[in-house]
Amino acid sequence: MVNRLSVFSGCMILCLLSLCSLGKAADLPDALRYTANLYANLHSYAERATVEATLQTNSTTLERFVEGIVLSAKRPNLLRLVINVPNRAAYQAVYSDGKTLSVYNSSTNQYFASPTASTFLQLLPLLHKKAQINFVPSPLYLFADPSLLSSFQDFKQEEDQTVEGHICRVLSALAPPAPSPLGRQTVSVRWKWYIDKRTGWIWRLEGVSEPALLRVHLPGHPQPEPTKVILRIEYRILQEQIDPEIPQGDFRFHPPRGATPKKGSTAPQTLQRSPK
Repeated sequence: MVNRLSVFSGCMILCLLSLCSLGKAADLPDALRYTANLYANLHSYAERATVEATLQTNSTTLERFVEGIVLSAKRPNLLRLVINVPNRAAYQAVYSDGKTLSVYNSSTNQYFASPTASTFLQLLPLLHKKAQINFVPSPLYLFADPSLLSSFQDFKQEEDQTVEGHICRVLSALAPPAPSPLGRQTVSVRWKWYIDKRTGWIWRLEGVSEPALLRVHLPGHPQPEPTKVILRIEYRILQEQIDPEIPQGDFRFHPPRGATPKKGSTAPQTLQRSPK
């Protein structure tokens, strides 16, 4: 999941949206199919994670973003998602309580509330539309619908790796080409899933885009230069809870003191500070 990177990572959500009408993921590698079914059969899920996205050309890093993710999800459409931006001391909070989708931004102390979607599969694109949140093929992606992976191609078995003490099977695949936010051409992203060999749960994802042409300011150049750049995304799961008991009230948004609704918003009923 990547917020605030919509300029760079919009290809991920476009890829996700293009998969929604495809068939069952019958041609997935057995290990990935097993993992996808684990998440698809959960009633609830919670995790803490970090997302690091880097825009680079050759060995030069042009921009780098790091965000902290805290999420709780419960079927059919309950969600609490907090995205922290450490270097800005700001956060965005998203709540779906079954009837209302609320999006709060601490930097402006404003929120927007509107009817939510009835399922997670419908909720993911709604989050992009209402909160500019783009998704990577993370556990929440598989929790929503594992068949979203059905158009990924060129699956490969990579060398096993150890992640935070967990011996992981590494599988990679090429996402379908999508319009690039880095330029006017289409690009594909190769994703890697680091899957615990003992349990089948995911501990890390990595994505690397194909090169895309972008006009950027390079050191020593006064004017933007057409340059091939790539986007790297690393999604690290720090902690997860499988089928936890989550109170219904945890998914209800209470506007912080002084928060104001945006135009067209349906105001929640009570005014209390929303926890980070």
